[in-house]
Amino acid sequence: MTAKKIWFPKGELKDGLTGALEIACFLKQGVNRFQNTPEAAMRSFWILLASYALNISAMILIHDQFKEERPLPPVGMLILYDAQRFMVVQALFILALYGLCKWWDRKSDFPRVLGGQNWLQVIPLAILSPLHLMVWAGWHDIEVAAMLEFPFLVYFVAMSAFFISRAAKIPVFVTAYLAIMAYMVDQISLMIMLN
Repeated sequence: MTAKKIWFPKGELKDGLTGALEIACFLKQGVNRFQNTPEAAMRSFWILLASYALNISAMILIHDQFKEERPLPPVGMLILYDAQRFMVVQALFILALYGLCKWWDRKSDFPRVLGGQNWLQVIPLAILSPLHLMVWAGWHDIEVAAMLEFPFLVYFVAMSAFFISRAAKIPVFVTAYLAIMAYMVDQISLMIMLN
């Protein structure tokens, strides 16, 4: 296996970031920035891995905020449990995306849908990182940050539904349902983990 297959070839990083920004602005031409190849979809998991830094930050903040109110495992174990939860939730989402593409006879679009979904993680990373920094700096507590995060989470779900709809040519109400369900599974699994 060559380095080209593992890391982004020339232009793919720029196209992925540009496509994510265009989709964030609900511009349908952003869909064409993402390659429709299995190799590009696999490389996009680097972006998903980088976006996990927000989860690590959240676990440390949650541990520091609530360790006296409820028994929580050590922060390292909390991050490990969250990493396992994250992988299971992502695997379920990938299976749901594949099932949706198969159901609508759009399997040929699946690599672009998967890769683009991973690239879209740069948007929450860019928007939510300042909120995490505000909590780290002591400007807000975690409950206030969670309230500030909520409108952005609605936006991220809408952005995801828009992208899947455009990339796989599936009606947006179907993709919106999938995006909402994915968000709910993520949040419910997080609550179960923390309780």
